[in-house]
Amino acid sequence: MDTYKIPLTFKAGQFRFSELDTCLETNVLDLNYKTKHQLLLYNVPVYQNEVRLYFVPQNLIPDGLCAVYDDSGKLDKIELAEAGRTRLVYRHFKDISSVKESILEYVYEQAEKMCVEIARKKQPLARLFIGIYYDGQAFEIGVKTATAKEMKAVFDKYGQDPAAADDCDQYPRENILLLLTSCFEADDCGNRENILLFDGEPLNVMLLCTDIDAQQQLFDLAVSAIREQILSKFEKTDDFKVIVEIGD
Repeated sequence: MDTYKIPLTFKAGQFRFSELDTCLETNVLDLNYKTKHQLLLYNVPVYQNEVRLYFVPQNLIPDGLCAVYDDSGKLDKIELAEAGRTRLVYRHFKDISSVKESILEYVYEQAEKMCVEIARKKQPLARLFIGIYYDGQAFEIGVKTATAKEMKAVFDKYGQDPAAADDCDQYPRENILLLLTSCFEADDCGNRENILLFDGEPLNVMLLCTDIDAQQQLFDLAVSAIREQILSKFEKTDDFKVIVEIGD
């Protein structure tokens, strides 16, 4: 395992790894890289939560790392440039309000992308299913919609049985929109065929970079924001329902 030291204090600005003073032994953030598993991991300063980023190409470590320092020279965040995109590695938050602001900004962006996909149906929503899983290290927020036309088909099939209409599995698999810990792990996390995936790695990093006692509350805030964003965008039937399922 290789270790790369990122100073917690430096000078204001944005710096590549090669531009940092990496000879320090104290007041640093140790990024550990396991080549065999393409795994980048570290313990968050103060809170000591372990953060893991999977499928980090070896050729990007350490040269792809970039550290950003605020005006006072304190480490604000670490990012990794990869194939035209930027992955959030670490984020420092001054207080709980700044955590909430950053999480909501990110979640609203993802919810907007989900709304674009839902809008393709061009019909009122009859059901909104939200599936939630969170264990403190990984999460999934699954959104599945059913249009009025799709629910009518279920009613016709099952003799107007209301229980069938409330059964998520009765509706097309293609209706699932899934925000998960990391799209990089998707191939190893069960059957994702015909499911549209949204990368939740930045949300996971932000959650883990906060006090463990606040993480569940912040995750619930993210789920509520997605729900409210979707509900505000679409016409709904008179018998519309939101059905939440919490996974083990």
